[in-house]
Amino acid sequence: MENDSATPLAVLLQKMAAKSGLDKKLLEVSVMEYWQDVVGEKAAKSCVIMRIEYGKLMVHCSSPVWRTELQMRKAEVIMRLNERVGSEVVKDIVFK
Repeated sequence: MENDSATPLAVLLQKMAAKSGLDKKLLEVSVMEYWQDVVGEKAAKSCVIMRIEYGKLMVHCSSPVWRTELQMRKAEVIMRLNERVGSEVVKDIVFK
């Protein structure tokens, strides 16, 4: 016998994640997963995401050349990361 009023587990998990704030953290993790695809393999090897705080992506660059390059492309990188994630998770990037 089927229960027509049963809610799919995926829907329940999404609701629970949203209520607990986990959904935002999951999106932030997604940003880290897409980093290399967005900036490219060479840049990703020199510039590593350290953390995300309040929409600000903190990135450590071991090379001043890559830091300058990504600083000039910052608006594009923010846009592409947010497109990949499907939400405005990244509002700014700080390259150090």
